[in-house]
Amino acid sequence: MLVASPSYLGDRDLDCPGQLDGLDGIFSRQDERAWTLSGPDGAVRTVALVPRYVSNEGAAILSAAVAGFGIGALPTFMCEKDLQSGRLVRVAPAWTAGARHHDDHAITARYVAVPAKTLPSPGRGR
Repeated sequence: MLVASPSYLGDRDLDCPGQLDGLDGIFSRQDERAWTLSGPDGAVRTVALVPRYVSNEGAAILSAAVAGFGIGALPTFMCEKDLQSGRLVRVAPAWTAGARHHDDHAITARYVAVPAKTLPSPGRGR
């Protein structure tokens, strides 16, 4: 879904994709300049925004949208709380930006290999 902060939108009521061209965009790739939106009755429209902020981290895109950097495309689960609190509002709510790619990272324990010499040999006692 497309979202932006009320402070970025001001008095603009952005219901249609044509109203988005030339506005500030928060993108997930350096080479991204436009989104292809899907709308009612299978309509498709490409909108060209001006890159204002780029990050492949969904959390960073969310923070930039809340901070008023521009319009971001995020999955519902990421921005649901901010929409409910009023920190974000939907932009062109009848339209979606399709699947967006954001890198996910996990912190895991470091694997430490045990040298083969220290392992017990088959047939030897412990």
